[in-house]
Amino acid sequence: MKHKKRTYRKEQPKETLVVWDILKNETVAFLDTEYVTTQQKHGRPAKLVSVGMVICRGDFEEVDRFHSYIHMDGELHDKFRELTGITEKDLRHAPSYEKVMEQVGKKLDEHEVEHIFVSMLLADAPLLWPRTFFRL
Repeated sequence: MKHKKRTYRKEQPKETLVVWDILKNETVAFLDTEYVTTQQKHGRPAKLVSVGMVICRGDFEEVDRFHSYIHMDGELHDKFRELTGITEKDLRHAPSYEKVMEQVGKKLDEHEVEHIFVSMLLADAPLLWPRTFFRL
């Protein structure tokens, strides 16, 4: 009995979205976030503790940059501190979530950002609508 050779090729999409296709004509933001989670099963939900953003247009020309920690009381687990370098002191003295999101929104509006590329989908993304989000 002859066996057919199997090939495992993925079907290529007919159109592939390339960042350059969007960036060459518009201003976009690249957003990075850090969340703290518990190390326990069924622990408290993840909490946003850091937001970083770079706004670019044209040939990846940087036009603005933003970073802020977000206030949180409580202890961080060792693994989180080790992976991120963020400490309890950084978060205790940071502005509130609402103030940070207001600053982010102002920056996006100021530069008329239409598209946001995020490294992790924000749980509270509706605060930044009507912009388009792309998950990296």
